[in-house]
Amino acid sequence: MKKITKIALAATILTSALNADVVKHFGVTAINSDVKLENADKFTEYGVNFGLTKYFDSNILLGVDASITFGNMDFSSNGQTESILMTGVAGDVKAGYSFFDRKVDLYATIGFAGQGFDNGESDSIGFGYGAGVQYNFAQHWAVAADYKKYDMDFEGLVDYDLNRVGVTVKYLF
Repeated sequence: MKKITKIALAATILTSALNADVVKHFGVTAINSDVKLENADKFTEYGVNFGLTKYFDSNILLGVDASITFGNMDFSSNGQTESILMTGVAGDVKAGYSFFDRKVDLYATIGFAGQGFDNGESDSIGFGYGAGVQYNFAQHWAVAADYKKYDMDFEGLVDYDLNRVGVTVKYLF
């Protein structure tokens, strides 16, 4: 009996996976970032985003996203402010649920972020989590908003939190 139950469960999962729709996307994003460092504060990043989402018949969704961003971060020291170009990469895995005939997606994310600074001497990397919502307003277009929080490590010297609120316009194909 246990074997029959396991076979039936495996067949159900396999059938669901084979019937899943995969949607790829490319997007442009704007992110308001906030860092918790004593000499830096908020900054804006811009970038590109790409990935894919697999929609199952049960309306569950699974996906992966990657992004490349850039922005200027202002550092203050000794009464002087220096603007440093920051480039970033991030990768996330998401899981969620799609509502209203796949018009609205709610999801949670886990992933990593890396930052490099144009002074050539410093990099940081961190892991984090977040949540988001996506509205698929046309057959090939969507807009997404999300919040992500990363625990960053600045070359083993300083740990800081990176909080991001982003909006992305996506082309779906």
